Amino acid sequence: MSFDDLNIFRQVAADGSFTKAAGNLGRPKSSISTAVSRLEAHLGLRLLERSTRRIRLTDAGVHLYNDSGEHLDALQDLMLSAQTQGRSISGTLQLAAPYEFGAHHLSSVAAHLMAVYPELRIILDIKYGLVDFYDTNYDIVFSMTDRELPNSTIVVKRVFELDRWIFASQKFLRHYAEPRTPEDLTGLPLLCGVDEKTWRFTPANGEGEPLDIDVGQPRLISANADFRKRAAVESVGIFRVTSTFCKNEVDAGLLKRILADYECQPLKVFALMPTRRLTLPRVRLFLDTFASYKYADR
Repeated sequence: MSFDDLNIFRQVAADGSFTKAAGNLGRPKSSISTAVSRLEAHLGLRLLERSTRRIRLTDAGVHLYNDSGEHLDALQDLMLSAQTQGRSISGTLQLAAPYEFGAHHLSSVAAHLMAVYPELRIILDIKYGLVDFYDTNYDIVFSMTDRELPNSTIVVKRVFELDRWIFASQKFLRHYAEPRTPEDLTGLPLLCGVDEKTWRFTPANGEGEPLDIDVGQPRLISANADFRKRAAVESVGIFRVTSTFCKNEVDAGLLKRILADYECQPLKVFALMPTRRLTLPRVRLFLDTFASYKYADR
């Protein structure tokens, strides 16, 4: 059995279409259909019910799709790791990431890899808003969210989670009583990202249930984390951000962590890429290095 055929079947199942799968894999539609038929013949099972308008997974197809993902990913990781051993890393790697994450985490990895591999060129676009993955030609788009991403036709790999804390300036805390519980945030001026509707807190001692605080009508809404930080330093309001992002301001006494008895919901970081990009040695190298890199500013 060809593992490539299995991978093609999984792409067709995820897309619900031979045409879409062909486009995402960069292959002719005829080869996609042939690969699925070859896999069905090898297994002696009908995996897809085909019609002129749509395809549907059979019971056997559902089981194969659900049970094969983890094992196929592990095998691909092993094979791709072996392929990159001893191979010269060159070409251009195009990345996009939110400012808060790209400037404080990806830049260290990018600089390290370019120093080690002289023929590697990196384009790192730092974005203040969301990146439309399908309208770009990036090898990897890093996405930061506190929710799980839905199923899609692209490869989605979680990289790691970033701790988030709540900060305010000393001047702000002198004007407003310092919040002691998450409920105390209600009615205070908050500085939020564009998609922040609630802030979730969990007691640091592990006792008690998570608590969601509605941010209401924030004083400031911006996708630019640096703008929110500047507003916090100017005592405009309270903001939530990854713990490394305002380390310098905290060390300088410009900002103070508050509600230290509570943990905020961590920020999940995902790497998004077309399936075919995962086979590029420079993409694999960047992801592997990123996963193991020891950040001085973490």
